[in-house]
Order: sequence, then structure tokens, then C-alpha cells
Amino acid sequence: MNKNFTIRENTTFKQAIQKLNQTGVKCLVVVDEKNKLLGTLSDGDIRRCLYKKVSLNSKIIKLIDFFE
Repeated sequence: MNKNFTIRENTTFKQAIQKLNQTGVKCLVVVDEKNKLLGTLSDGDIRRCLYKKVSLNSKIIKLIDFFE
């Protein structure tokens, strides 16, 4: 199992979904290029985005406010 539970802010929504699936965790930590915490992305956030038809090509940083 992959122990890296962080994703960068410029990761796409689709890549984030893939990482959640690969790691088997329920939440990923979103960080910037200096590893500063920006937020989290949970499986519930993914469901809400899919329900609202968010583009899979959207960058995570654009969705941070959407999750809160």
C-alpha cells in the first residue's frame, strides 16, 4: 500500500480520484510546492464534485473552496 497521502495543488481532479483509489485511504492532504498544508480532499468531497458535474480536468486548487 502506498504511504504517500499528499497531493499537490496543481493535481487534477481525475488524478486525485486515482490516488484515492490507489492508496485505499478516505482522505488526501493537499499541499503546495513548499509542502504547506492547503486543505484536505475526502471521498465525500469527490462524491459532491461528481454530483455537481465538476470537470475531471479541474485543478484541485480551484476546488479547495468548493470542498469547504
